[in-house]
Formats: sequence, structure tokens, C-alpha cells
Amino acid sequence: MKNTIKLSIITIALALGLTQCKKEEINKGYKINTATYELTSLNDCTTSAGTGSSFTLKLKIETLTDVEDLYGIKSKITFSSGTKSENLLRSLSFFPPTKQLSLYRCITFGSSTSATYELQAVSKNGDLGDPIKFTINRPAGAN
Repeated sequence: MKNTIKLSIITIALALGLTQCKKEEINKGYKINTATYELTSLNDCTTSAGTGSSFTLKLKIETLTDVEDLYGIKSKITFSSGTKSENLLRSLSFFPPTKQLSLYRCITFGSSTSATYELQAVSKNGDLGDPIKFTINRPAGAN
């Protein structure tokens, strides 16, 4: 009987504790609200995989007020061919009125028909925001 009461009290305490936890407390990083991209120029840049095309990625982070609070953007790229790449992007342009970051990327598609990006904002203290995913389809004529 005593063990049952103790177990019930522990269960209730855990349930109350978990319901008090807000999502912001679980993931304190900056959330990328939207991500868009545009082809800047076809076959004009070079990567370790060869000649690629320039893209501008635009990320909106509603809660960001100063780019100095952001350490960078964690980037995972998975090409349709199965090739994967992971980087920490630190060269960012920030436009405070629109809360928008711009990144410039060179993508060499090779035999792939698309590249899927997964991006996460990384704060100065190392907190990761929720990831956002989007796919860039290979433009006609792109290497």
C-alpha cells in the first residue's frame, strides 16, 4: 500500500512538472520561420565537386533583433544521389526591418536532380532552433 501511494505521488509530481514545461524551455534557439531561395546565376561558381550555380537563400527569423546574437546557421544538405554535406554557415547578411537573413550558396548538382536543405539557427550560447527543410530542384542546364 505504501509503495502504491509513493508511486502515485511520484507519477502526479512528474505529470505536473511536465505540463508546466513550455516548448520554448525545451528548445531555446531561434526558429527559422520561413525559408525561400532563388537562382542567382547559372554555372558561375566553384565547389570541391566542380562548377556550380549560385543561389540566394533568404531566412526569416521573427524573434531575432541583432545578428550578433546568432552564431550561425547549421546546414545539412542531402542530394538526391545520396551525397550528404554538413556545414556551419557564418557569413550572414541581416536586414533588421524584415528580420531576414541572406545566405549565398554555390551548389554543384552533379548527377543529382535536387538538393534538400535542413537549416537550424545556432545562438551564441549554442542553442539550436527548430529545423526547417526545403528542396531545391536542379535548374535546367545546371552542373
